Parts: sequence; structure tokens; C-alpha cells
Amino acid sequence: MDPEHPEFEEQPEVKDGRRFYGIATAQVVKTADMAEEWLATKGNLRDKQRDMYRSDLRRFSERFPYVEDVTRRAATQWVNDLMAGPDGLSQKTVQRILAAVRGYWRHLENMEVVPAEFDPFKGLAKGSKGSSNGQRGSRFDRWRVFEPDDVVRLLRAAEAKGDAKLAEVIRLGMWTGCRIEELCSLKVENVHDGHFEVIDAKTEAGWREVPIHSRLAPIMAELVKASKDGFVVSGLTRNKYGDRSNAVGKRFGRLKTALGFEERFVFHSIRKTVVTQLERAGVPENVAADIVGHDKPTMTYGTYGNRNRLETLKEAVELLAYDDGTPGFSPQKCEKVL
Repeated sequence: MDPEHPEFEEQPEVKDGRRFYGIATAQVVKTADMAEEWLATKGNLRDKQRDMYRSDLRRFSERFPYVEDVTRRAATQWVNDLMAGPDGLSQKTVQRILAAVRGYWRHLENMEVVPAEFDPFKGLAKGSKGSSNGQRGSRFDRWRVFEPDDVVRLLRAAEAKGDAKLAEVIRLGMWTGCRIEELCSLKVENVHDGHFEVIDAKTEAGWREVPIHSRLAPIMAELVKASKDGFVVSGLTRNKYGDRSNAVGKRFGRLKTALGFEERFVFHSIRKTVVTQLERAGVPENVAADIVGHDKPTMTYGTYGNRNRLETLKEAVELLAYDDGTPGFSPQKCEKVL
């Protein structure tokens, strides 16, 4: 083709030739070239978060091998593909990926690799205005809720398999609404008379006191007494990040799949079971939020409201009910209005 032809520059072989020349003369930069350099500046990152950032940047550089490939249109399409493609990532996960990518992009700006005025990621994957919590507005809504009878079936299946630790975690979750990592990291020293403390939670709202249901109290006491390592769920192994919930969480995944529950049922679905029971019982949303560690649902509760008294939370928790064969079960109990 004549070099003067309008479409000459768009020919694949011409583009490849120019890119080869740009790489050879250091005018074209591979997207991944400075990733480790940037990660080295993030001295405050935990090992797990550092590995997540590294994985996020690897995903980014696989889609955009060279910095010059990153355009606003291409970035928008990439984000759409992340959420609607085969992986079907949640908005929260995509936001996390973009947080890492934006941080790296700012590093490239500072190194004068990309122009400072060019931000191809501005406004992408923003949460909806109607969501009070990024998690609850995205992945939280994708997770399905177990009915109380389903939770009991999971518990009995874990016991039948002889997986005592998984059964302990399920039992703790169904009476408290705690996250699996909160339960697996709960220390004996944080269990008190009638309640326990969740510390080092993901959010400020997650730091809380959780009442111990009367049906859970004797089991909690036994776990505390039997602990060999200072944790309520004793004897769990840690992964390379120090996470005690990883292995037992995978066993839960295999268990629920074997029982026929699809992928949107996860351990967090037990947390939704608790929230749903409280809602059905007429428990005020701000009380339920204090129990499970959610952000307060309205500006009034969130900005001006104090945490509810432990006695109030205890009354609400006692409304949880499961037909698990334990004496004292009352099907009408969960319909009581606080």
C-alpha cells in the first residue's frame, strides 16, 4: 500500500513495525515493567494484600501489554468484560482491581511514562447511589440466603462427615451472623459472660460486641474450655497469609455443593439467614446492623446514633430459631416482634 494512503498507518504490519521500533528505542513501555517497583513502595501492605495487588496488575497487563494500549474506550470495555464476562466479577471485586490499577497508574504518571492529565479509569465501576455499603450493593445482593432448615441440613451433614471443626463454625455462624474469618480468628480472651468481642474487623462497624444466644452459650463454654491454642475454634491450620478460615471455608464449599446448593450459596449466606430472620421478626434495622457489624442503614443512625445497649441486642438475638432438634425450639419464636 502506498505510504500516502489514508489507511496506511492502520495496517497491522505497519503498527507492529512501529511498536517494535518503539520497544527497541525505549519509547514504548510494557505495562508490567514497573509493577514490582511500585509494589516495593507500598511498605504498609500485608502479604496477602500485596499478592492481591500483584494479581490485579497481572490481570491488567495481560489485557494491556503496553501502556499505549490503555485508552478510555479500551479501559471501559475491560471493566465491562470483568463484570459481564465469563468470570462475572462483582462490582466490589472490580473496584478493588481498579484501586490497584489506579495506584499503579499514578506511579507511571510520576515516572513520566504516561501523561498526568490522562486518567482512563475515571468514574469506572462506581457504586450505585442507593447503596449504603459497597458490599451490600454488589456481591452481598448476589449471594443467596439459606433458609433455616437448610442451615440445619448443612450442620448435620458436617457432623455426619465427622468434620467437627466445620460443624463448630457453622453452629457459631447460625447463632451470631458473624463472618467466617471473624469466627475463626475469635480468641478465648475475647469471650465474656453473655457476649464476645469482634476485633480487627474489616470495617469500623465490624468492631462490636455480639450477644451469645442461650442455645449457643453451653457450646461456646465448652469450646472455650477445650481450646488448646487460645482460639474458640481450636486446631485450625493457617494459610501462608495467616488466615485460619481458608481451609475450613473450602470444606464448606465442597459440602454445600455436595448437598446441591449452587455457587451463589456461600458461608456468607448463613449471615444472610441471620439478617433475614431478624428482619422477619421485626427487629429494627439499626439493631440488626449492630449485631452483624453492618454500617448503619441511614444517615441518622450512621452519623448521630450510638450503638444499641447489649441488652437490646441480646433480646433481638434470642429471636433466632432453628428446628435442629434441640429442646425448647419454638417455630413461632422467630415471628415475634421486638
